[in-house]
Amino acid sequence: MITQDTFPCLFGWMQSFTDLPMIQENHPPKDKLTTKFQDTWNHNPLLPQDPYHKATARFWVKFGDDKVIPSIWSAFLKQGKEQEDAIDEAIENLKLLEEQLKGKKFFGGDKIGLTDLALGWLANLVPVFEQIVGMKIIDEERFPSLLAWMHEFAQVAIIKESLPPHDKLIVKFQVLRDRHLSK
Repeated sequence: MITQDTFPCLFGWMQSFTDLPMIQENHPPKDKLTTKFQDTWNHNPLLPQDPYHKATARFWVKFGDDKVIPSIWSAFLKQGKEQEDAIDEAIENLKLLEEQLKGKKFFGGDKIGLTDLALGWLANLVPVFEQIVGMKIIDEERFPSLLAWMHEFAQVAIIKESLPPHDKLIVKFQVLRDRHLSK
């Protein structure tokens, strides 16, 4: 996640760029994009038809954006006591995801939906972050459903073909973390 603290120059540039009226008009919010996709390609919907389940899926997507990404990212980019606190926060957020997955193959049930796609980065990046930092955040004991989902999601053919190689991600994120910590 790009924030004022992590990348001040880039954040400032992006902020001024995204505030332009032309950009705001031409880039609808994610919710509108999801609705457009849903209406255009309704033969393979990303969201359930039931309004309650649709709202629930949207909630978990927003929860991932607002809570899970920042807490995992913070745990990755911190050290010492700050890192421990960030890991605790990440674990609390992941517990909520664990509860949502109990008894299900994917967040939406038997097939991949919007929530799975929005949280799919967990399957690829959390193992990378764990390896670099040297600690396990998502383990079988605390998060059996989440871990099973991560493996299941990563094995879907189209997902598996699209994921970058683990070793290249290790190099990339190790450099990123080292640069961040050297400031």
